[in-house]
Amino acid sequence: MAGYIMERQNTHKRRMAKQHIWPAEVVFVLIVLFSFLNMHCMQEYQLSEADNGRKLQLKMDDHVVIKLPASPGTGYNWEVLPNNHFSVSHQYRTQADAGIGAGGMDVFELNPQTQVQNGSIRFLYRRSWEDASKAGKQFSISYQIQ
Repeated sequence: MAGYIMERQNTHKRRMAKQHIWPAEVVFVLIVLFSFLNMHCMQEYQLSEADNGRKLQLKMDDHVVIKLPASPGTGYNWEVLPNNHFSVSHQYRTQADAGIGAGGMDVFELNPQTQVQNGSIRFLYRRSWEDASKAGKQFSISYQIQ
């Protein structure tokens, strides 16, 4: 009888050991899986005026969002200079609680279209009727697209 009890205790200990190992194996597999997926997933870059002059290492499926403060009531607007490396969409957004004449954000969304070793994209904050050389502000980023 004592042998039977000892065998049951040993069997129980082996089962408990297996139960503790199993979650560790699952955690390891999940870490490896997420690491692999992260290497091949799109990355989104959120940029602001503070990122002026920044250099980005991009992949073809990355997405870049640039938010620049604007006040169109003054006649000034952000414009992007021609660039063949990105498809660009532009939208002006006001703050929900902003009063009349209050500023907002010019939001540019960029998606890489072609691989390039080195390039840059520039934005000018200017009045449309004035020469580009009289831009109030400039914003640019340089990049490499793989």
